[in-house]
Amino acid sequence: MPDYPVLDGTGEVIIAAAEGPDTVYPVLDKAGNVIIAAAQGPADTYPIRDGAGNPILYEYNGPGGGGPTLEEQVATIIGTTKGWLLRKSDMATQFQDDTGLTPVTALAQPVGRIVSKYGSGTVMFTGAGSTRPVYNGGSELYDNSDDILASPAPLDTLQDVASGYMCMAFKPTGTLGSDQVYFFSTGSGGTIHRHAGIVGATGTFQFSAKRLDADALTNITCAAGVIVSDQTHVLEQINNYATGAIEGWVNGVLVASGTMAGTPGNSENTAGLAGQFGRYSTSRFSGYIGDVCMLPFVPTTEQRATIRALMAEVPL
Repeated sequence: MPDYPVLDGTGEVIIAAAEGPDTVYPVLDKAGNVIIAAAQGPADTYPIRDGAGNPILYEYNGPGGGGPTLEEQVATIIGTTKGWLLRKSDMATQFQDDTGLTPVTALAQPVGRIVSKYGSGTVMFTGAGSTRPVYNGGSELYDNSDDILASPAPLDTLQDVASGYMCMAFKPTGTLGSDQVYFFSTGSGGTIHRHAGIVGATGTFQFSAKRLDADALTNITCAAGVIVSDQTHVLEQINNYATGAIEGWVNGVLVASGTMAGTPGNSENTAGLAGQFGRYSTSRFSGYIGDVCMLPFVPTTEQRATIRALMAEVPL
């Protein structure tokens, strides 16, 4: 097969010579910049990037398919760590009762148990009676009254680690208020937690963190208007216990940052982690909570982009 050039729409040469789809050559943007150093047809593995050049998929195996799905990529990121994923669109992981005897099979059924996927252990969150949220396909709907899914046993995801990460999709509904979206605690006290998030009445979001139970609680809050009712948000909280840094991200944008109180070092190692979604004390959440991923480390920039893409994959 002869070599021949590849031309753009005006007849300009953009690849000096190519020999059919089996030849390795760079992929260029409209300005002639190399955006993929080399590709060899649809079987090659390479990142997919947005208009700013940021990876939006960790890797992709060509337009013909055959490459890893977003969920498979996130499963690889979690690996054999203590991390986990709640995949709300997977009805096989959800049950109408807290004992796990009656599976969720249709929309509008109550969710009494959801079981995590991947990682070195199984994490579950349960509810009973009127406190169960309602299945909505890729999320659960919380009623701003008493709905809650809570871990019945301590979790060790963020126990004795240098850093922790959580990413989740949620969509508040109605009038915004003091809406507790998530709360992960190392004890029974109201300030004893490593991760917590609350929507404020003006569209703020408060991220809370601490390293040790004995440390003071640190709260960082984003500007008003970042959270909007009836819109989906992909939220990330990064706790770097080793440096003391805490960051809050919404839809891939850093919206709040600060420094945790106390001396930097690994997180608390004397108690398990209890977690819950939908409310804490008198603070309730009204709206939809979608997929959730928690990791006992901070993933790379490209891995975070993949996790965010998975969170946003299924409409809430």
